[in-house]
Amino acid sequence: MLNNQNLTLTATTISRDDREMWASAILDGIRFRSRTDRMLARYEEVDAILPSDEELVERGADIVVLAEALESCLRAGALRQAVRRGYDLSALSKAFANGMDVQAFGNAVNFVVVEHFADMVERLGADDLNAGLEHLAEHRAEVRRFPSVVDRTMNRLSLN
Repeated sequence: MLNNQNLTLTATTISRDDREMWASAILDGIRFRSRTDRMLARYEEVDAILPSDEELVERGADIVVLAEALESCLRAGALRQAVRRGYDLSALSKAFANGMDVQAFGNAVNFVVVEHFADMVERLGADDLNAGLEHLAEHRAEVRRFPSVVDRTMNRLSLN
């Protein structure tokens, strides 16, 4: 369970079906580019930027866990990017449920090797996974700041 006290308290008193309905509404809110597209989708074909909640479930996602992650500050763009890049949504849901830091994941979503993510979730505990994601994001920021290996080395040694 994510570290959102309100959700944790309500999760014990609300049925799974009601929680799924809530999650469906949360996910539907980020599925389209605008409110207009969301309204038009009821009547005509509109390009969605996130699959429907039914499609996410078919791909292995726990939509309640994903909605809780979004409510706990996961950026909608990070979730969209994870889906677009082909993350194992079952593993992603499991990682969030086990305490993966949503902000660390959001910062590293584009840098994780997608094929290795499910194995990382299976092998690592939440603390190690979070540390790895933070390290990956920090490394990518350092590479952007110092593109040359020599410059990065000099910076690390504080000789620059």
